Amino acid sequence: MMYRDEYFQRANGECPGLSWKNSLPQNLQVKIDVKSEKLREYGLELLNTKMLETIKGNDNDLYELKGGRCRLAVYYDRQRSTFIYLNGWLKKKQRQTKDIADARVLLHEYLNIKGEGIG
Repeated sequence: MMYRDEYFQRANGECPGLSWKNSLPQNLQVKIDVKSEKLREYGLELLNTKMLETIKGNDNDLYELKGGRCRLAVYYDRQRSTFIYLNGWLKKKQRQTKDIADARVLLHEYLNIKGEGIG
């Protein structure tokens, strides 16, 4: 089974994850594309590897896709069998907490747009 994937688009048209990826040097963009291809092919089976990891917290189906120093926050929309890329960052311990918090804000925006808001 091949999974679908897409970059989350805010109501104002902004795509934080795609903008981040496009700001990277070409070699890192390629690395992200390779990881995305693996995610489309294997889905949550990648949790058994070091490539995909659950982001701990109260949000279900929120993951971190790893490609070297590159990280993408990914939500798995089970109803649509689609991975939603929320935002990305380069791994730096001092920023990761903020980057994950930003991903949660984007996830809640996505769920509200879909009509599955929290609270």
